Amino acid sequence: MMLVMEDQDRLWLARGIPRAWLEPGQRVAVRQAPTHFGVVDYEIVSGPEPGLVTVQVQPPTREIPREIIIQLRPPQGGVISGVTLAGADYPHFDAAQGTVTLRGWNRAAQLQVRFQEPKKR
Repeated sequence: MMLVMEDQDRLWLARGIPRAWLEPGQRVAVRQAPTHFGVVDYEIVSGPEPGLVTVQVQPPTREIPREIIIQLRPPQGGVISGVTLAGADYPHFDAAQGTVTLRGWNRAAQLQVRFQEPKKR
């Protein structure tokens, strides 16, 4: 459930990964994970500098989940400040919760997720 979790008609990815796994230069990859919806692949790569993460998802195809929710917790804290999908702005994210939601998605996706660092006191 740390890497892939089913929740009724939703599929959660990376829901339980530790913040340290998204340190700059780190990579998380899951291949051929079996789910009720079919197999899923995904990869999360943190750029060499803090604040940018690339996510590639190959969703399951046997049954399309209503939502695929990707949980991202940046190591320095902060919130999601923007997401692009295939080079275009993508509005379906919750900055405070650190989630990006693909609704009814049935094809490969490449997302760029930008984080705003937390305000220093």
